[in-house]
Amino acid sequence: MSVFEYLGVLDRAANLRSARKLAALNPETICFGHGAPLTDATEFKRFVDGLPRP
Repeated sequence: MSVFEYLGVLDRAANLRSARKLAALNPETICFGHGAPLTDATEFKRFVDGLPRP
């Protein structure tokens, strides 16, 4: 099961574009609505760079 199937993402391509747009903003803090805020932009960028291309 992929992360997209697990999360119930209906539009995978839109989800990938959104993640890349967010990473390009170089945010200092990212709040996802669940879990602790992510305060390491490098970690998020590395995660997004590892996502498949749409």
